[in-house]
Formats: sequence, structure tokens, C-alpha cells
Amino acid sequence: MLSWAAWLRMHHQDPQWAQHVLIEDCWEGLDFSLWANRENWDSKIKIRIIDTTCLSLSETAAQVAKFIDEQEDLKQNILKLP
Repeated sequence: MLSWAAWLRMHHQDPQWAQHVLIEDCWEGLDFSLWANRENWDSKIKIRIIDTTCLSLSETAAQVAKFIDEQEDLKQNILKLP
């Protein structure tokens, strides 16, 4: 059995860790070539950890929604650049 949260925490530290979890038996149209050789996330992805340990379900949903809204705002600002 996979503990998704534990997998994400490990994957955040080491993109090479247990890639088979997603790659094996997946849809053949997926391309993992960039990810397969990544040694760290520093140059490609900004990781944010949302600690939901002490949050209710609605508080967690609000934190996730806030994160998504912030990403959409950043995307819109990038699209406006000359």
C-alpha cells in the first residue's frame, strides 16, 4: 500500500525516489523523460508545503484554494509581460 503523503515528502527531497509508483502501468501517452533524469527540483519547480496537521477539512481546502489562486495570479502576471 502507498502512503501518498509519505511518497510526496520523499519525492520532494529526491525526484528519483520510487518513480515506479507513477510510471509503471501508466497511460502510454505520458512522457516522464524530463522527470526521469531530474536530480533536484531547484531549477524547475517551486515547492510549497502546506502543513494541514492542525487544520480542519474546510481550513485545508481554503489553504489549497489560496495556493491555486496565487499560482493563477502569477501566471496572469507572466502572460502580461511584454
